[in-house]
Amino acid sequence: MDKLVKKCLSKYWITDYAYCYEQRSDNADDIHGLHAHILLTRNLKPSHCKREIQSTFKSIVGIPDKHINIQFKKKEWIPDKINYMLGNKTGEGKEPKTEVDKLMRKTLGIEDIYYSENCAYCS
Repeated sequence: MDKLVKKCLSKYWITDYAYCYEQRSDNADDIHGLHAHILLTRNLKPSHCKREIQSTFKSIVGIPDKHINIQFKKKEWIPDKINYMLGNKTGEGKEPKTEVDKLMRKTLGIEDIYYSENCAYCS
């Protein structure tokens, strides 16, 4: 998956990005559901952006429209989304999963979050 995330983020129309890897389990002995949260700034129409992203990940998902959740957000929401990606989450069942995310990342040698080199919103 990491290879495809990096391929996706290398597209010419992406100007800034942040991403992290998470999983869906609240049990450290049963880690499953590995997925990525990717926040990006684009220089492309939304429909083209969606098509390009789905095309990049089609080899690892069943039905791109069903398994790839693409949302378009306002720029003022970016700090909240970065905060979410850093593991600052609320809601039922989120805290145990966040702890397992941290353990999974440590075990696999994965950073908590990755940013583009000169990311304008990633400080």
